[in-house]
Amino acid sequence: MRNSRGNSISAKGSGSLLRKSTSEQDVAALEKRLGHGEAALAAMTELAAARNPFRAQALAELAKHYEHRERNHAMALEMTRAALAIEDSPALRRREERLRTRLARQGAKLAL
Repeated sequence: MRNSRGNSISAKGSGSLLRKSTSEQDVAALEKRLGHGEAALAAMTELAAARNPFRAQALAELAKHYEHRERNHAMALEMTRAALAIEDSPALRRREERLRTRLARQGAKLAL
C-alpha cells in the first residue's frame, strides 16, 4: 500500500504508524523550510488528523499557520486548544491566552 506521496506504508504492527508519522513530520518540516507553504499545510493537516506521537506538535504548527499566515485567530485558538488537550505546555498556554485576548478585542471593536 502507498500513501499520497508514493511512500510505502503497512497497516501491520504498531511500528508502521510511528514510521509513517515520523516521515510525515519530516516531510512537513522540509516543505516548510523550502517555502512550500501549501504542501507543508497539507502534511501538517494530515499529521494532525490521526492519532500519533506528533499530533500535538502538528496542531501547534497549524495554530501558528492560522494565526500568522491566514490571520484566522478563531481557527488558531481552536487548533491551540486541541493541542493543549493532548499535551500541555507553557508555550501553548501563552498562545491560547494571546489568542483569547485578541479575539476579545476584535469582538469589542465589532460591537462599537
